Amino acid sequence: PFKTDEELMQSLREFITFALETSNAAPDSVRLVSEPGQVKELQKRSIKGMFNKINRWMANAPLLGFLAISCPAEEIKADRPVRLAKSALAAEDVVLWLTEHGLGSCWLGAINRDETRDFLGLPRDQVVPILICLGKPRPKAALTIDNFMYQTVSRRRKPLEAISFSENMSNPYQLPSLSGIKCKTAAKQDINSLLRFIFAGEHASTEVPLELVID
Repeated sequence: PFKTDEELMQSLREFITFALETSNAAPDSVRLVSEPGQVKELQKRSIKGMFNKINRWMANAPLLGFLAISCPAEEIKADRPVRLAKSALAAEDVVLWLTEHGLGSCWLGAINRDETRDFLGLPRDQVVPILICLGKPRPKAALTIDNFMYQTVSRRRKPLEAISFSENMSNPYQLPSLSGIKCKTAAKQDINSLLRFIFAGEHASTEVPLELVID
């Protein structure tokens, strides 16, 4: 359980608006539902007919709120959806913001789209393919099925050779020339500062060598 902090929620609402603007997504294509009564109602309606699918735990989870991603219905069947991709990018930036503030989130695809759309008051030509639920994560020390899955699935690492160079006598590492290279970065390393850096049109030069590019 998490007690709502209105100052935090107001900051979240402001960041959602900024994230949508930065990714050039449609306004209100990511909506926040945070009023406790509405959260309970959406929680119930989003899993109507979906129980025993993926989201059984949703029935009783003490949620703080939802992010609802919406898009035109034709985007769902498009080979390369554009509006949905921009909205999803903004939503992932919001997830990073939530993580920085100690909150947990989970992307939900197995939802009742019709009930969710009607609850949000959207027209029939709109669809809600994704809900992201928000809440306070359980301490990782607790022995739960969620934490077990987190350790065994979510924390898989990239292979060592994908992120490092193994040097030996016959295959030495050649340091590239870094003279004359200028790299810009956000002054503060958090998601809000990064987005403002991008929004201002600041981008790394194409001359930056691959060794300095962060995956």
